[in-house]
Amino acid sequence: MSTNLASITPKLTGRPATDSASPGVNDFADELGRIEEVISSLEAETRPLNIEKTTRFLQGLFRRASLTNREVDFKNAERAIESAIRKIGPCPDICFLKASLDLKLHRLGQAKAALQLAPGLAGSASGEVLQADIDFQEGRYTAARVRLEYAVEENRSWDSLARLAYFHWKMGDEALAEQLYLESEDEITAKEPRAFAWVELQRGLLDFSRGRYQETRVHYNRAALSYTGYWLVDEHVAELLAAEGNYQAAIVLLQSIVDRATKPELKQAIGELYLLMGQPERAEPWLESALQDYLESVECGDVHYCHHLTDFYCCVRDDPKTGVDWAQRDVGLRPNFSSQAGLAWALYRDKRIDEAVDLIDLALASGMQDARLYYQAGTIFLAAGRAAEGEKLIERAAQLNPRYEDFHIHH
Repeated sequence: MSTNLASITPKLTGRPATDSASPGVNDFADELGRIEEVISSLEAETRPLNIEKTTRFLQGLFRRASLTNREVDFKNAERAIESAIRKIGPCPDICFLKASLDLKLHRLGQAKAALQLAPGLAGSASGEVLQADIDFQEGRYTAARVRLEYAVEENRSWDSLARLAYFHWKMGDEALAEQLYLESEDEITAKEPRAFAWVELQRGLLDFSRGRYQETRVHYNRAALSYTGYWLVDEHVAELLAAEGNYQAAIVLLQSIVDRATKPELKQAIGELYLLMGQPERAEPWLESALQDYLESVECGDVHYCHHLTDFYCCVRDDPKTGVDWAQRDVGLRPNFSSQAGLAWALYRDKRIDEAVDLIDLALASGMQDARLYYQAGTIFLAAGRAAEGEKLIERAAQLNPRYEDFHIHH
């Protein structure tokens, strides 16, 4: 993200880009339309190959995929990026796009390899940010923090500040996380309303993870005002509605998102909400469709739904043995607190308590301050006959989030 704009463009200074949205305004659709125009205008100009135009074309493909979350858009971006690297060579900007795409799809080994393709890329500030994400996903938390702090020192961009804020949120330092999120927003220019909306969503998610629903809604509303029509905002609003017990409104909103973004986890959420409403006949088509989407993605070689399959088989289908299989695969790819806790929970559900204790101990050793993690750990320790430790962990979960048992979407 360029920082040169900061000196010539008015700052948002912690408030939405606009106080109200005009009827019919859809910032998401407008941005997507502009991206499509850029892609169309540059597609023909990339033959014969021109590095500058090819890079802009590939950036457009990646931005479109990131915005729509459609599998077909990710596949198109991936093919074009790999083709460009074969024809042009390891250009840093293109290798950075490849690493970013691989990371987004949880292909950590490929992301690391892409960062090493171009000389100097891994050691750049932007490369350090991606490597910090990889470190976090692979359970090297101190290394992730050090890289992020270095990246912020080298280039105090809004996204590096937001990533460092996320780290401190997960480690339990809410005050520092909030300070960094505010500093991140101060680095966002008025030309970047989607960035502002994204940071506001993160601030809302922090409050949501602590059961502060009123504060969560404030941040979500500001996100919606600053960048209208964004399905990602609607997804989190739907989750908040469901957590508050407004299941039908949440379902309606989630169904509208499914039509816009290919996210099988939202289909699963709709099915689970129908189950909570006592309507299994309406739940089953959504759940079956979610499962088929997960499996089709895996059959195509993708790996980013392994943890969703773990959750699905443990919490929806009551097939913990299959859940353990998917959880083990996830841990093999991303040995972090989340995948370790997922495997521990699957083992617990499969009545393999001693193994579950070992895995949940690893997850707890990360230092993450997460109510769901503490609840699962407490439940596992109780099953292992370690009542005092189990009760203490469940008490800790309630301290972090008094509403930890409310509905949540498995993101």
